[in-house]
Amino acid sequence: MNIYSYIQLIFNKFKLWLYSNLFICNGIKFNNVCLKKISLPDELLILIVNQIGCKNIILVNVGDYVFKGQPITKSDSINDIIMHAPTSGYISCINTNIISYSSNLEENIIYIKPDYQDKWYKRNYILDYLKYDAKFLISYIKNFGIDIFNQMIGDMNINVNKNFYINNNNNKIFFVNALTIPSYNSEVDYLLIKHTKDIIHGILILQHIYKPKKTFFIIEEDKKIEIIMFKILILQEQYDIEIKIIPKLYFPISFREIIKLFITNKIIQDLNSHACDIFINDIATIYAIKKAIINAKPVIERMLVISGNGIKKNINCLVKIGTKIDFLLSKISIISPINKLLIMNYLRFELKYITLNMFVTRNINSVVVINKNNTSIINNVQKQHLSCINCGFCIEVCPMNLLPNKLYLYSINKKHKKAKIFNIFKCIECGLCSYVCPSNIPLVEYYKTEKKEIKIILQNIQFNYDSKIRFEFKKNIINSKVLFSRNQHETKLTYNNIFKSNFNKYLYIFLQKIYKYFNKISVFKNITHLSINDNSSNLINNKYKIIVAEAVKRVKAKRILQNKK
Repeated sequence: MNIYSYIQLIFNKFKLWLYSNLFICNGIKFNNVCLKKISLPDELLILIVNQIGCKNIILVNVGDYVFKGQPITKSDSINDIIMHAPTSGYISCINTNIISYSSNLEENIIYIKPDYQDKWYKRNYILDYLKYDAKFLISYIKNFGIDIFNQMIGDMNINVNKNFYINNNNNKIFFVNALTIPSYNSEVDYLLIKHTKDIIHGILILQHIYKPKKTFFIIEEDKKIEIIMFKILILQEQYDIEIKIIPKLYFPISFREIIKLFITNKIIQDLNSHACDIFINDIATIYAIKKAIINAKPVIERMLVISGNGIKKNINCLVKIGTKIDFLLSKISIISPINKLLIMNYLRFELKYITLNMFVTRNINSVVVINKNNTSIINNVQKQHLSCINCGFCIEVCPMNLLPNKLYLYSINKKHKKAKIFNIFKCIECGLCSYVCPSNIPLVEYYKTEKKEIKIILQNIQFNYDSKIRFEFKKNIINSKVLFSRNQHETKLTYNNIFKSNFNKYLYIFLQKIYKYFNKISVFKNITHLSINDNSSNLINNKYKIIVAEAVKRVKAKRILQNKK
């Protein structure tokens, strides 16, 4: 059987067909855009996701009272996201477990027991965001648990230039990504229809941050209602937004594929979209940014799509982050959940079990409920992966024209340089290579860990380089201070010795004579002062002698008179 026919059989299960490395969807769409809000459970479990090489710092302890929207973690790393309390209540427990469907690392779980009062944490509203610069707004948005530089679909592990606002280039382009796939389109459709003005407001905020020359709103041709609504709003208010309509895409294409649709210039693979002054954000991120800036509301809820043959009707739910799956299924009236199989993000080809004890995290977007009688899907999930046989199926199906088998070998053998040379960061983690692999190898998981390890290595190299530059800069400053002090000392010595040189001989003699002359004057003054003092003392002594002599004469005269009598 030819490889193309084999791939065609695989995608016929989902009624798909291939066209120019993009997967076009025929008819897979959830028509229900209604949203069902799930009430608060008895306990919420908040997963603190840690990146490799850095950890989030927990700000709360067991027994503390937390408010709704209060930050419970902080991090100095630009990659980590701050978590907030979904509701008010008490911290009942903090445990450390390995979550199989998250990152397979030891991660902290914070247990919150709600008090059902929903007391909000202090909220700082920004009514006029035009008064603030981009740097302040980016840090403000990040404190609400939103990273505007990370793509929510497809490009989660791409290095981003965080200091983009230093570049004053006027040729920036901003893409609003409204493209969807079946497991995500209910959320996007709901936001586009029910919160159209909020999306426009979020786009205006990002225009103020990015300051782009052009803004393109990319949307699929089957969303006719959304296109009409956006066109009416843009024409009424005369916003600087241009709508681009493209065919219905099944696959969540990366920023490079979006750029190729509108820009003919080839983007260098080592650079990211933000380094090229091209910015892409999806609808959910834009809506969250508007809520953070205007309403001061962090990310504490998640919109889930619950589908599959285990339920009668697809349901869109607005769930608090940390809600358990069994509580969620009980609220949507699923009968006998014990006989059901739960698979997370099945339509993205990430076949992962989640049990009823699992809970909703920021990364879960859809849950597929399947009957256990459907053994074909269960067997695909339960298979243990074997060694690679170099069949080439993954190479043929890769939409980014990569070599997944080579990247897999470099990832397991820790050959980071070769993995980077073979463009591992160009992988958009679609999961197609893992889906068609006959050895059932979870290739995407290996790529994720390899990307994280390469990022840590690059960060360490950059840190060492920066520290070396700082050390050399300080060393140069110290050397310059030492040289300055030495030069200053030498100038003083030369200044003191300049009068003793042969060149200034006569000047030195003249100054010597002046010095002697003034010394003589001072000595003469002292001598005259002393002589005057001596003469005055002699006169005083002679005066006393005359008085005494006269007194003696009078006494002698009296005695002579007495003797005569």
